[in-house]
Amino acid sequence: RWRAAQKAGLTKVPVVVKEVDQDVHSLEMALIENIQRQELNCIEEAIAFQQLVDQFQLSHEEIAIRVGKSRATVANTIRLLKLPAVIREDITAGKLTMGHARSLLALEQTEDQLAIREEILRDKLSVRDTEKRVNERLKAKADPNSAEKPASERDVHLQALEDRIRRHFGTKAKIVGSPKKGFIQIVYTSQDDLNRISELLLGKDA
Repeated sequence: RWRAAQKAGLTKVPVVVKEVDQDVHSLEMALIENIQRQELNCIEEAIAFQQLVDQFQLSHEEIAIRVGKSRATVANTIRLLKLPAVIREDITAGKLTMGHARSLLALEQTEDQLAIREEILRDKLSVRDTEKRVNERLKAKADPNSAEKPASERDVHLQALEDRIRRHFGTKAKIVGSPKKGFIQIVYTSQDDLNRISELLLGKDA
């Protein structure tokens, strides 16, 4: 950075001075700088975040502070590594977007993720269309007879709201009850997933 500043004719460069006690801390800092400065795709970024977790025992919150992103962003990015290898390759190749990937993460079964992936590529689905396909599959699995029920048996507004909640949190969600009274179920699969959902609900200070 100093050499670049000299070439630009600058005599002062804003820097953050950090004391590094061990080589391992140097490696950690180098990896974080690489994340901040390189144009990584979301899968490469997810791998780098996971490396910080595995090698340096950093929490999602600590990573978020170091790289200047929200905890939810870090958690959502790392979740991409749960997707099948072929889907991760599609994301890296630009065939699928981060939005497609987040929609697929709402499906727990690999076979369901791969089935929707085929539909995305075959039908050139937008992210919104993908969300609809995912929600349809989730509903069918939750209630195999749901397709046979008339629309009047379920409040249309509640159904639309349930779909929005699923899309917003990127996970299974269900509204149980009537328009006047009931409760909402939101599924989480790990402590980090719970933290991610909490941040979406309550903000960064959750």
